[in-house]
Amino acid sequence: MPKITQHERLLDCLRDKENQGDDGWVALPCILSLYISQYGRVINDLRNGKALDRRAYDIENRREVVEGKRHSWFRLNEATQYSSQMKMAGMKL
Repeated sequence: MPKITQHERLLDCLRDKENQGDDGWVALPCILSLYISQYGRVINDLRNGKALDRRAYDIENRREVVEGKRHSWFRLNEATQYSSQMKMAGMKL
């Protein structure tokens, strides 16, 4: 059985949350619970096509300060991802 990479675990997490109908935003503590070392690097790799299938994933981030504490969320935007890939391939939408 092949070992699941950190990139795959993070991508699965983003996709699973999106399917639950909560607008796809995943709170940072959920990502941290995956025990991914340097989660920022993994997100950056996914955004820049440096992992998995060399696709560049559209991962948004949001930050808010609540009572002096910073909260962060991430979201995989697959709709934008699909249209961007179609444009890059020269296909009409």
